[in-house]
Amino acid sequence: MSSPVLTVRSAARAVVYTVLTSDVQQSWTVRTLQQALPQDKGVRLEAVRSVVYLLLADGLVEPVAGQRALTVRLTAAGAEFLGDVLASWSGPDPQHPSAARDRIDTSGVGDGEASAA
Repeated sequence: MSSPVLTVRSAARAVVYTVLTSDVQQSWTVRTLQQALPQDKGVRLEAVRSVVYLLLADGLVEPVAGQRALTVRLTAAGAEFLGDVLASWSGPDPQHPSAARDRIDTSGVGDGEASAA
């Protein structure tokens, strides 16, 4: 995988991954994906776009042909990868001293993902 940032826990990535894996056959544009996110999470369109482009670059989502706007769908490898990442994030409380290696990166909430590396 060329984008290790995809495994760094952030609130934006967590909700995007959860929605993507909820229906692996669903096709998404950046806007429809952002609209499907829980509104109380406050994930901005720029953050969703960054996640989608990182997933696309790693082949974890694939473009859906015949669509005017960029439309993507999870690949089988993407569904497996995101499921594994979400499972790894459901471990111990990241604020607990013994879990310091899993600190939460919240830079993707509200500002976009560019600074999450």
